[in-house]
Amino acid sequence: ERDQHKNTYDYSRSSESWQFSPSSPLEQKRQSVIQEIIATEATYLKELLLVEQAFISPMRASGIITEKQLDLLFANWNELILVNSYFNKALKVRRMNSSGGVITMIADVLCQQISQLTPYLRFCSIQIRGATLLGEKCAAGGAWADLVKHCQEHPAVQGLTLTAFLLKPMQRITRYPLLIKQLLKYTPEGHPDNFNTQEALSASETLCAQVNEAVSHRDNTDKLEFMQRHVTCEGLQERLVFNSLTNILGPRKLLHTGVLHK
Repeated sequence: ERDQHKNTYDYSRSSESWQFSPSSPLEQKRQSVIQEIIATEATYLKELLLVEQAFISPMRASGIITEKQLDLLFANWNELILVNSYFNKALKVRRMNSSGGVITMIADVLCQQISQLTPYLRFCSIQIRGATLLGEKCAAGGAWADLVKHCQEHPAVQGLTLTAFLLKPMQRITRYPLLIKQLLKYTPEGHPDNFNTQEALSASETLCAQVNEAVSHRDNTDKLEFMQRHVTCEGLQERLVFNSLTNILGPRKLLHTGVLHK
């Protein structure tokens, strides 16, 4: 009922003189973007579920790959499935409740669902570690590599590699702002969905920034830990802990890496 109410909004009461017309070129373009958002979200959810079916489940059942390695590869993949299942369902409900196939309001759904995508911070931040593990194990050959190859031969995988699937969450997160920016382009001022579309764009851009920051922080931490293991600091009165807090400037950050020339 709430969705139906939102989709029968009286455009004539808009603060602007702009009038709604489902057949206008602008609104047709807007509807096309909305349908793209809904369709690509459904496709993405299928890909998440496929990874669970074609990779995670058989890998766990094989006993060849340890739980620790699975956690490094797939992290909180189950949480990604959960939040995007809700996202996909909310979009489908809004489409079902639309009048005559025209979805007049969608951005409120985007705002609500994007705010629930925080599990991507953890997944994306450790993706580099998982990719490194996958690359090393596949290059070494043996049972580990054979298992990955076998999983990649699943008919539904359609020739894609596990590496390609592991990149999809980051790709989806970065695509949200692009799609919503297109939506805003065709949602003029005075349209009842204009404000929420701006809010959804801001939320999606903030999420991308948070993901990038989480990735950067993890990368910095990993490099400092590497230095801790490989740099000898003999002769210091106190043990220098690279990955620690400074007195006043917060966590230590690696500013530059490279070859040292004498």
